[in-house]
Amino acid sequence: RHPDIRLVWAANELMAFGAMDALRERGGSPGRDMVFSAINGTALSLQAQLNGSLSVVATGHFTLGGWAIILLHRYDATQPHARQPLGARTIDVLHLVEPQDTQRFLEATRNERYQLDTRAFDTQASGEKSPFSLKSMLPPAALGSQ
Repeated sequence: RHPDIRLVWAANELMAFGAMDALRERGGSPGRDMVFSAINGTALSLQAQLNGSLSVVATGHFTLGGWAIILLHRYDATQPHARQPLGARTIDVLHLVEPQDTQRFLEATRNERYQLDTRAFDTQASGEKSPFSLKSMLPPAALGSQ
């Protein structure tokens, strides 16, 4: 329908993979003839980023439950007379998987080896400085890799 499109942003990886299939049916090559991005961060999308068919992968939405538990833990740990209303919160949920980190994300996803520093429950740090950030949850990089 739109033969001049060169970039596809997809709300999830399955949409991106469907668009890639459509491109292949036209004789095109994902990552070469058209750039694709997706949100999810499963082993499928991370492998697609490694092989070049997905140019950008954003992930992190699966950490929302953990952030909610931390917020509730902090609230519960505060003396009742000192508690503040929970109110609205804004946190950085989606993070781009940087090419140099893709292999580590893939290994963590395949082996379910994300790690959580328990200090996340005792600190007010947020974003990438938080021990609960995606990068801090990755297993250490092997020496000589990256």
